[in-house]
Amino acid sequence: MDKKTVASVETDYGFKGILDILSKHNINYDSWIARQIHKERGGIELYTPHVEGEIYLSWGDIYLVDIQFVTQNAEFKSAVSITELEDIVIQIEEMRKDYVTKMSKSLKNNYNEEE
Repeated sequence: MDKKTVASVETDYGFKGILDILSKHNINYDSWIARQIHKERGGIELYTPHVEGEIYLSWGDIYLVDIQFVTQNAEFKSAVSITELEDIVIQIEEMRKDYVTKMSKSLKNNYNEEE
């Protein structure tokens, strides 16, 4: 059996797959704090207000999700299908957008210019 190496930039199918999911659902990758990782077949390391961790494609062509829900101090570590990964990515984005909305409202209410 051949020794497997980490994904190269050209063969980073995991990262490209995640970007495809983000694009499909009109999620802006730039609004996440994330970076490409070259673990197994590639993926991302991400940090949002509520979630941090890694999502990458294994050598067995299944995505591995290893994330922590920061505010709940709970972990989720599992092998998932593409459909499940899409649901997870959408949920992470919804949580991020909700946080941004709450913070924006809070700042406006607390620091609104007085008349």
